[in-house]
Amino acid sequence: HGYFGPALRSVLDDAKVFVAAHSHEFLLLDFNHLYNMTPAAHAALVQLLRDTFGSLLIEDTDLCLPLQDLHDRQRRVLVAYHANISSRPRWLLQGHAVQSPWPNVPEASRLEERLADILHQRRGGESEEGRAEAEAHPGGRGREPAGGDVE
Repeated sequence: HGYFGPALRSVLDDAKVFVAAHSHEFLLLDFNHLYNMTPAAHAALVQLLRDTFGSLLIEDTDLCLPLQDLHDRQRRVLVAYHANISSRPRWLLQGHAVQSPWPNVPEASRLEERLADILHQRRGGESEEGRAEAEAHPGGRGREPAGGDVE
């Protein structure tokens, strides 16, 4: 993984413009796969987020509030950060606060099927893959689900 595109500051500035222009929208920023970052690089990114969004940031204590209350308080930017850092501000949520499935499939039609299957599983249903495996091995034999399908 890697990021190739405009400078992050530019992307975040555009996101802030969007939030300012759309007063009833919420923004979710999910930072993951942060490889080879030094503590200083993490600190710089956290500071950039704080400088960009300031009082718009939703803190962990705000998560139980209804959206209307968050809107009324102008707390409309949620940041999930999938990295262990030594000093975590209250608005920088642990990565597990947002689950980001990674279907790991090469074509769009399979992507749609896999995402639908993931949503079905989260709602308590059995996956298509699991049902097919159970039918193929009715005695309970079978392989474990592919670990690389979802992160």
